[in-house]
Amino acid sequence: MIETMPAKLGEDAPEASKYRTRPHALGMRPGFDPTRLNQLVDELETDVYLERKGPLKREDAPQP
Repeated sequence: MIETMPAKLGEDAPEASKYRTRPHALGMRPGFDPTRLNQLVDELETDVYLERKGPLKREDAPQP
């Protein structure tokens, strides 16, 4: 098998088909970064949580 390996490497390889990525329309407005949507969701969830909980009290505030 070792003797046949160089012979196989010297042969012309069949031409591979070109890889093509098809773009998808996301329907997003300019200014939105689709890679940061998770951050937006986190911020919205935090806002809802804080609205339900109410303002922070002095004892709830984080200590330095």
